[in-house]
Amino acid sequence: MRWTLDTYIARRFLLTAVAVFATVFALIAVVNFIELLRANDAGKAGFFQIAAMALLRTPAVSISAAPFTVLLAAMACFAGMARTSELVVTRAAGLSIWRLIAPALVVAAGMGCVAFAIYNPVSAAFASRVATLEEKYFGRSSSSLSVASGGIWLRQGAETGHTVIRAERASQGIDQLWSVSIFRFGEGDRFETRIEAGRVVLEPGQWRLHDTHSWRLGATGGMADEMIAE
Repeated sequence: MRWTLDTYIARRFLLTAVAVFATVFALIAVVNFIELLRANDAGKAGFFQIAAMALLRTPAVSISAAPFTVLLAAMACFAGMARTSELVVTRAAGLSIWRLIAPALVVAAGMGCVAFAIYNPVSAAFASRVATLEEKYFGRSSSSLSVASGGIWLRQGAETGHTVIRAERASQGIDQLWSVSIFRFGEGDRFETRIEAGRVVLEPGQWRLHDTHSWRLGATGGMADEMIAE
C-alpha cells in the first residue's frame, strides 16, 4: 500500500511537471520567435532560420524558469488531488502531509539533477550556436559582454610594453571584435600608436585587423608582430 501510494503521487507529479514545462517552453519559444522576427529587419533570415534560432534560444531561458515550473507543477498536482478528495482520504487514513509530499520532493530532486547534468550543458551549447547565427543574420552578438555602456576593454602585455583594446561588441567566445580601438604603449607607459579597426579576429598567436586606420607616434617594438592589419 505504501509503495503504491508513493508511486502514484510521484507519477502524477512528474506528468504534471512535464506538462507545465512543455507549456512554459512553448510560450518562451513563441516570444523568442516574435522577438527574432522584429530583429530581422534586413530580411536576411528566412522563416525556418528564425524558427530554429527561437527553438535553440528557448532552453537557456527555460532553465531559468525551472524553479517556477516545479512550483506551478506542485500547486497544480496537489490542487487536483484536493479536488478529487484524494488528499482528504489519505489524511483520514492517518498519513501526515510530509508523507504525502515526500514522493514529489524526490521527483523534483531527480529533475534538478537531470537539468544540471544534461539540460544545462545542452542549453549552453544551443545558446552559443544562436550567438553565431545572430552574428550571421543580424550582424550583432547576443553575448552579455556587448551590452556594457563603455564597451569591452582588454589588456595585452608584452616585454616592450602593453596594448589596450576597446571594442563596442564581441562574439560569444570573444574571438571576434567589432568597432575596435587599439592603444599601444611602450616602456614607461609611453603612448605610441592608436589603431581603429572595423573588425578584429583572434587567430593563433595574433590578432588580425580589418578596415584599419592608424596613428603612429613612435616605434612599437615586438608588439607589432602580434597584430596583422588588412
